[in-house]
Amino acid sequence: MRGRHHRHPRRGAHRAAGFTLLETLVALAIFALAALALVRLQAFSLQSADQLARSNAAYIVAENAINLALSDPVRTIGTRTTQVTNMGRSWQVEENITAIAGADALRIDVTVRDAAGVRARLEALTTP
Repeated sequence: MRGRHHRHPRRGAHRAAGFTLLETLVALAIFALAALALVRLQAFSLQSADQLARSNAAYIVAENAINLALSDPVRTIGTRTTQVTNMGRSWQVEENITAIAGADALRIDVTVRDAAGVRARLEALTTP
């Protein structure tokens, strides 16, 4: 029996095909980090869309206020502040009408704000 050599299996040869627990945990951790990044990106996207919608609403309210001021046959020079409800929100509308020196024109500045601080500002020129 001297010529026979028992071959010892190499280290790890008995290992079954597949992934170890450590490899699975590392892959799961990487997947979790990627999923967390996507959730944060979605939250930021929703926040940006909401902010854009509120800003757009403010500009619509400002355009309405400018059009009302332009259609008013009696324009009083000075500043006037009013409250309006539009699109389910309460808006503070500040209208400032000034005469332009050396020209037969009026400048109308309108600034609108809601309770959350969303703001829009528009201006127009018109004849008295």
